[in-house]
Amino acid sequence: VHQRHVYFAALWNRRFPEKNTGEGKFYVENRKTISRVFMRKTDYMRHRVCEGGDGGYGFDLVAIPYAGMDQNKELTRYMVYLVPRRADADLGRIWKDFFYGAAKGDPGKLLRSCHLKMIDLDVPKIEGLRSDIVLSEILRGTHGSGPEGAAGSRVSVCIDVNERGMDGSALEDSGCACCAHKVEKVRINRPYIAFVFDMRINRVLFVVKDTGY
Repeated sequence: VHQRHVYFAALWNRRFPEKNTGEGKFYVENRKTISRVFMRKTDYMRHRVCEGGDGGYGFDLVAIPYAGMDQNKELTRYMVYLVPRRADADLGRIWKDFFYGAAKGDPGKLLRSCHLKMIDLDVPKIEGLRSDIVLSEILRGTHGSGPEGAAGSRVSVCIDVNERGMDGSALEDSGCACCAHKVEKVRINRPYIAFVFDMRINRVLFVVKDTGY
């Protein structure tokens, strides 16, 4: 088994206002809760409610864009959150329901089909989260989504997710002027999977699972 260390740095397209950051409850196993710091913003994001497969649980897909556009002025990288409808859902099953079910093997195609919606989002602020992932388990069958030689490789992912994104600074989101539009509430307050996806090369670059511990 090979050990790899992955580093990724990027800025949100529009940052989370620091004034909105505060503590809240995060649900873990057996309906227990822990206190965590959450960031909040209301903005247009790609969103879809996905049904689980046989015996699986449904989940919300929320894609937050990073700064940076291609020559067609389209955003190219997203942090994609897969948020189970139940706190006790098996995250491995959530990934399979996403990749093989909702995405049918093509995450990029699914993301492009997700409509932009006005989302009032609460997301955990992360400092030094470490997630050890065996690529052959979470990326099995994902064509072109992992590094070469991924089979059997263990990736140690260490990240910070804050109001700016990952490292650096960006313009603060001043809030949305389109408050007349329907706003959907999504609270990422239970164990979830998140990954960075690059639309230009149609690859998963970075995967993390957050169980609250």
